[in-house]
Amino acid sequence: MLELFDCRIAIFEAIRHVVAKTVSSGQPDDGTLYEYAEAIEKAPFYFGPDVNEYLERIRIVIIDLMDSNSAIKLHDPAGPKLHYDRMNELNEYYRTAPKLFGPYIQAHQKVGSWQS
Repeated sequence: MLELFDCRIAIFEAIRHVVAKTVSSGQPDDGTLYEYAEAIEKAPFYFGPDVNEYLERIRIVIIDLMDSNSAIKLHDPAGPKLHYDRMNELNEYYRTAPKLFGPYIQAHQKVGSWQS
């Protein structure tokens, strides 16, 4: 059971790292996308379809952010709106992820009982 928890929390932390990096820079690149792909690679074996569908959505958001940055550089008027919308969607990760991942990685047992 502990090994399962460790694997799930490692996946969650790797995903959170990439999302945090992307949110802070707003400039994901191919390396970011590759890092995300590595982070989610084992997720289908440890999480249910709800989490995996959400992880696919985040992958698309990262790709859209890459596209929006390219569009902004080319002075495409659609670029800033796409960037703004996808950054807002990525920021929702911090509200959505705990609800989705929580049931898979919560430890409900309290350690020790200190009642007299």
